[in-house]
Amino acid sequence: MNITIKRHAHMRTVLLATVSVVSLTLSGAAQAQVFAGNDFWWSIEGGLLSRDPGSTALNPVAAVAPIGGVSFATEFGMQGLDSPNSFSGGVSHSSTDAVPFYQYTTIPTFPGGYIIDEGSSSETMTTVDLEFGRDVGVGSFEGRATVGVRVLSYEARRTGTTTRYDAGYSTPGYNGPGFNLPGYFVPGFYGPYGPGFYGPYGPGFYGPYGPGYYGPFGPGIYIPGPYVPGPYYPGTNIPSSTTITGIERSVVFKGVGPRIGMEGSIPVAAKVSLDLDASLAVLIGKRTTTDSVDGLVVNVVTEDAAVTNISASAAVSYALSATSEVSLGYSGQYFQNLLDPLGSGHILNHGPFVKFSTKF
Repeated sequence: MNITIKRHAHMRTVLLATVSVVSLTLSGAAQAQVFAGNDFWWSIEGGLLSRDPGSTALNPVAAVAPIGGVSFATEFGMQGLDSPNSFSGGVSHSSTDAVPFYQYTTIPTFPGGYIIDEGSSSETMTTVDLEFGRDVGVGSFEGRATVGVRVLSYEARRTGTTTRYDAGYSTPGYNGPGFNLPGYFVPGFYGPYGPGFYGPYGPGFYGPYGPGYYGPFGPGIYIPGPYVPGPYYPGTNIPSSTTITGIERSVVFKGVGPRIGMEGSIPVAAKVSLDLDASLAVLIGKRTTTDSVDGLVVNVVTEDAAVTNISASAAVSYALSATSEVSLGYSGQYFQNLLDPLGSGHILNHGPFVKFSTKF
């Protein structure tokens, strides 16, 4: 078993920022506790999750069914009466079912060679947020700027088969049977006509008349037809292949880092508002990639990693009462350098959601 451990230096600036944000968050929470009175709020959210095939593969050719799943989130917060400061915490979780994938990759060292991966992939993702907020407002926009800490746990798994096709070999070509075109015969000929003659003069009589004759017969000449070669049949390329079944790759990332955000609403009608939310987080942690075949671990790579996370959502909210509302919207989360089991470092999850919020 080959175990490779790559170690990289942590980003001190990000870690110091994380420590500072944690301190600020805790101090904000302590301040909230000494308020004479508090307003509390709670929300619960559920949605559908999808990911475009293009964001799952960096290979030359890949066909991945759109990943579908579900997401769940809840948040609890409190704000001092007549105070712009607030404190909140939230948890979100998303999961996907196993989805089929097919990947085709060329082999640069073997012209004409390629690799085919087939199987299924699934993943789960959980985030925990603690944040300190302060009310802000510009025109009709009433919102809350936040600074805090995000913890991310990401686990993904891919199972399937890998088939490697190299250049193989070619059978030799050959010519089919040829044939001759029909030949022809040049006929023979007779020699010149010889005159008759008289025999010698004998006393008192003439000899018999000698008949004329033909010369000897000349034989005919056979001229063969030209040769026409048969068609050429080229050899057939026979690729060699190796198929490995029971292949599994798992990727686990756990990280923590600072997160800043802005959320708020714009009134549209008496009971209707447009809610907007956006945040940015930088998460520092460990990523472990494990490869196994039929349950036997063949390679493990553990490395430090920094993941950038951008979240955004927009929703239309309807006030059910003075303290409760329901929202319908669309959200998206982008992760850079998260690295899923299909080889993509860029993941974009998005989908519609419905949310219920109340104050008490």
